[in-house]
This record gives sequence, C-alpha cells and structure tokens, in this order.
Amino acid sequence: MVDFYSDLTLREKELLKAIVELYCKTKKPVSSFDLAKHLNYSLSPATLRNDSLLLTEKGYLKKIHSFSGRVPTDKGLRFYLFSCLKENRRWKSLERKIIDETEEFLSRFQRIKSFQEIITEIISRKLKSYSFFYSYEKGEIFSKGLNFLMSEISDLEEEHLDKLGIFLDNLDEILEKMILKEEINFFIGKENPYLELEPFVMIVALNKKRKNALGVLAHKRNLYFKNIVILKAIKNFID
Repeated sequence: MVDFYSDLTLREKELLKAIVELYCKTKKPVSSFDLAKHLNYSLSPATLRNDSLLLTEKGYLKKIHSFSGRVPTDKGLRFYLFSCLKENRRWKSLERKIIDETEEFLSRFQRIKSFQEIITEIISRKLKSYSFFYSYEKGEIFSKGLNFLMSEISDLEEEHLDKLGIFLDNLDEILEKMILKEEINFFIGKENPYLELEPFVMIVALNKKRKNALGVLAHKRNLYFKNIVILKAIKNFID
C-alpha cells in the first residue's frame, strides 16, 4: 500500500495519532505536559515539545494562541482517519460486537420501525452524532440526532447556523450530487463544497452496489477511532 505520509517518521505518526485522540477526548488544545502524562511519561515534555514543533512545521498541527497547546489541522485529522482505516487488526473484535448489537436491535424493533430508521438510530446513539441513511433507489433520507449536533455548535455564528440549516434541509439532494469515490469518504472542514464550515467533518459510507449511503455530520473533536469502526461495521453489515 502506498504511504501517503512518507514525510512522517514512525514516531511522529504514533505521536500524531495520540495527539488527535487526546484532543478528541479532552476537547481542548494538547500541551506537551498533557501528552507526556497521556503516554505515561515514556517521553519527556521537552522531547514532545520538539516533536510537536516539527509536526506543526509539516502542517499536521497548529497553535491557536501563542501560549496554548496544539490542535490537529485538517491535514492532521485526515492522517488520523486514514490510519484508522488501515488498522484492521485493532478493530476486528469491536466490529464483531457492533454487528451483533445491530442484529439484536433490529430483531427487537423491526416490527415497529423501518430498517433505515433503525440503522440511523443505531449510528446516532453509538456515535452520539447527527446521522443519516440515504436510499439512492427510493430517493429517501432518514436522519437522527440533531440534538447531538446542536449541542456541539453553541458558539456558531448566526449566518453559519443558517448555512448549516440549508445544508441539512437539502442533504438528500446533496448526497445525490456528491462524488463518492471510496468505501468510506471524508469531508473535513471547508473540503465539503456544499457546507464549507470549518468546525465540521462529514463521513459518508457507500455500500458496494451504491444503493445506500450512511454517515454522520459532527464536530471535528468527535473523530474517535471507535466511531470510525462503528460506521464501517454497520456499513459492512448492510453489505
């Protein structure tokens, strides 16, 4: 497999993954002291400060304020997502657990809810995010978890809220137009041509025969490894 991140050493890759996961967990910039504690002091804060500086120079991290810790850039988040998809061994047991839970949930509720509604609800509950399920054949969209999304954007400006509202109202039409080239597709920050709002990431999983698309829209801080696994496991279950 081609290594698209050959500019990173093995240690830098491991540190960058640790920084992203700590940022997602704490929801705040990561300092060298926080990172040292997270790594059980296997490396000193001074060493981690130098490594973080190199990652910043390479465009994977940034400082919000001169005296703050660092947060991942969109480039850093894309590396993390790419790494999650490569780590198959790490997620096999979790994927099996998610599939078993999905089957159990379907058996309990499929008489009172549609398959699409149940899948959408499972994703929303598990990821604590706004989720959607779109059927290309029927042109129908199901969504759940708007409350999760709204709780993440309390500081969003009014004009950006309006933009987000228009995006959600037209999500079915947008998914029809979106060019989805991969099994799992990521649109980070302003990469999403239909939303172009910095705080958000949209992840869309496309099934093999392009009958359905399912995914989430969430704040960048919610890119947990587990969330990527859950979405992919449910996609595989549908396939």
